Amino acid sequence: MWELKLIIDFPHASTIALPSAVISHSNTPIADGDKHVSFTQYSAGPIFRWAENGCRTEREMEQQDPEAFAAMMANKPNAYLERLPLYSTLDELTALM
Repeated sequence: MWELKLIIDFPHASTIALPSAVISHSNTPIADGDKHVSFTQYSAGPIFRWAENGCRTEREMEQQDPEAFAAMMANKPNAYLERLPLYSTLDELTALM
């Protein structure tokens, strides 16, 4: 994780969720003859917003619940701050090692 200047050796068969939009990451080379397999999954942000909006698009939410829509729009610039605690901290990760 380049911005944090971290190299983390995740255990075999780990599932790791990284917010790729805000932190750069990559795999490191392994020893000759060893095999390494990884895959990346992607989740589009609008899917999460749709769920947070009661399984409605923003347009539907605006039409069906103008007050909730106004509150959501007012909170939008800082909404990411509510999601940050969902990620593991460095202390939590190092405690697993």
